[in-house]
Amino acid sequence: MSRNKTYENIRRMFPDYLNACVAFLSMPRSDQETEDLDAFLSMCSCPRAEDENTMESLGWLHTFEAARQFTLRDLTEALIRHLSGVLNDAFVSRTVGGTVAMHGLTTHRKKRAGRPLWPTDTSQLLPFGLEQSMKGYATSFRLCRQDRYEETLLLVNKLLAICGRTITPHLLQFQPEWPWLITNLAIRLCAERDETLGQPVELDVQVNWMYTLLHISELCRNITHAEQADPSDISLFVRIAVRHEGSDVHCHGGLLIVCDLILRYLPLFREGTNTIIFSDLFINKVSDLFARLGTAFYFHKRPDDATVYHESILLQYAATLACLDDPLQRAFEAFAWASTVRHCCAPECYETFVTAGRTFARCAGCGVLRYCSRPCQKRAWKHATLPHKAVCTKLRVLRERARLPRDQELDPRRDRQPFVEACKADEGLVALAEDCGMHMYEMLTTRRGDNSKLFVPEAYRAFWKP
Repeated sequence: MSRNKTYENIRRMFPDYLNACVAFLSMPRSDQETEDLDAFLSMCSCPRAEDENTMESLGWLHTFEAARQFTLRDLTEALIRHLSGVLNDAFVSRTVGGTVAMHGLTTHRKKRAGRPLWPTDTSQLLPFGLEQSMKGYATSFRLCRQDRYEETLLLVNKLLAICGRTITPHLLQFQPEWPWLITNLAIRLCAERDETLGQPVELDVQVNWMYTLLHISELCRNITHAEQADPSDISLFVRIAVRHEGSDVHCHGGLLIVCDLILRYLPLFREGTNTIIFSDLFINKVSDLFARLGTAFYFHKRPDDATVYHESILLQYAATLACLDDPLQRAFEAFAWASTVRHCCAPECYETFVTAGRTFARCAGCGVLRYCSRPCQKRAWKHATLPHKAVCTKLRVLRERARLPRDQELDPRRDRQPFVEACKADEGLVALAEDCGMHMYEMLTTRRGDNSKLFVPEAYRAFWKP
């Protein structure tokens, strides 16, 4: 559930318990340690219950699943399911503490200062440091059954939203099959819908279908979101090829293929399903969402990829290119990007709000771009190919005369048309928009195209090529 009063109470009353859950899931373990722990958990050493509550809890535990022993996998899946719900509550209510990755998530409000809700800092989710914690998470994720991977995906989505995309290289280092797991999840979802056409489908199954679609779309949004870290790591998720052992046949996967697959199967979810869950409005919104996400991945596809993707992706891609050809539209998109970024705008810097543990101030001159430090701002000012001094004054003049807000996220539905009209009414602003838009667009493409800073895990190189 998106909001649950029980989760909020747990976050307020039992932070040590939640820290312990995170520590258990993110603790790096060897294969032998995992086997020993599984063997220990499978043996019942529970003492005789002396009170009713303990007796009831033990009864639940011992009947976790009939006719088999309780295992480490059972405990791990239960903790992942619980922790994903807790973090989802934190995300939806926007009551995450500290400096978080996603725009819109806030620090705890003053009224909660006396007893802030958990987590109060992103470090609580990475208790053993970034690399070792992600190693531990990957070990836990591998224990989960793939037919219930939606819950694991939900937890990863919340970690991405709160901790940022800096976790993804380490996640892929220790569990390089992640893009393939999401591909398989989408394939299973579409195959199940295909197999049940013309048959009655239980309501809870339809609800699971809906949430699986939403969880996959959330992962795609987290990976492509421009306001987080360096966008070049999108390339790691776009398209992969896995060769079956002993065969020359390659199976292709990745989030671009996932978007294409879901777009092709979405119309089938209208047939014989609950019209409240899979309403025309929901189907249309999800179709539009996956078309936009697919377009974002399409920009990063490999040059030798000759696949003809879904028409919606290709149309959206063409429309985006047309928009970028218009200097006024390009300038507005650049300002919209700058209004949401949560990383340093210096071309060679990859520092983020999360990695630095603080927000970054905007340039005092233009009030548009953010820098993590004065040395970074100085380097950006005299950069060899993209010097900020060439556009600083132009950005300020354009922002002020087009009446764009300085410290507010731009909303295309609200701010795009007034910006375009203001520029068209003043020939001088058109020239400024062209210069500023092209400068910031080149900043974006430089970051996207620079894979020199991109960490590609060795195990992942087997099916990823730049």
